Order: sequence, then C-alpha cells, then structure tokens
Amino acid sequence: MGITDRHKKPGGFKKLVHSLETTAHDKRKKILEAMRTEDPDFVLEVESCIFEFDEFLKIDDAILAEVTAALTEMRTLAFALYNASEEITTKFKRCLKPAQQYQLKEATEMLGSEKVVRAQQISAQFKIIEKAREIEPARRFVLKKYSQSYRD
Repeated sequence: MGITDRHKKPGGFKKLVHSLETTAHDKRKKILEAMRTEDPDFVLEVESCIFEFDEFLKIDDAILAEVTAALTEMRTLAFALYNASEEITTKFKRCLKPAQQYQLKEATEMLGSEKVVRAQQISAQFKIIEKAREIEPARRFVLKKYSQSYRD
C-alpha cells in the first residue's frame, strides 16, 4: 500500500486536505512532494482543494460573517491579521459584529506591545481556517469544493 492509497478511501481525501490546510507550508510541501512521486494526479487534486487564508477575500461576506461569529477569541483574529493586507483586514472587520469589532481593536492594540512572530500569525490563520471548516457543514456553506473524484 502506497502513501496515497489510504487517502483515496472514503473520508481519507477530506481528512488529508484538512490536515494539510493547517500544516506549515514548508512541511506541507515536503509531504506533497513525497506523495507526488507516487501519484502526481492525486496531488494536483489535493492542492486544488486546499483552502488558504488569503482566499477569504473571495468568500462572500455573509459566509465570512458566519465564520467570524463562530470565533470566540478576537486575539486569534488579531494575530491572523497582523501585518496582513489592508484588503483582507478590511474585509474581516466589515464582517464582525460591533462587539467583536471593539474586542478586535483592543486585541490589536495589545499586540502593539508584543513582538509578533510570523509563526504566531500563521498559527492563528490556521485556527481560523480550521474553525471555518468545522462549521462549514452545519452552516451549509462551502469554503472551497472538494474533489469530485474522491468523494466521501
């Protein structure tokens, strides 16, 4: 059995995609390269289904509002948006409830006194992606479609 075989079984593809969405980019690249030697077409399918934080820009505001409503910790969002583009920061802020906007402002101001490293930002972005994927089925929205070839 090859390393891609278990991910081709029902449920395996989706689990792999979710796992890779929250894996550091350098480690993700190594995993995908190892899999690519075995089945390059499968890896292309996987790569096309991975949701990246910047793709929230393409998501409808109503869906992003669902995601932000599910966030309980604005500090996580503050880390995720630290030094992010104005475009994505504005989009997230636009989708927050007024109380959340205030909490985000406070959390962002507190970050000013801390030294934020890129790893903290990436970790926070992964947490938001993970939360979005977690609520996706219950809220009946789609962040990014999964492969039609590897259905659950």
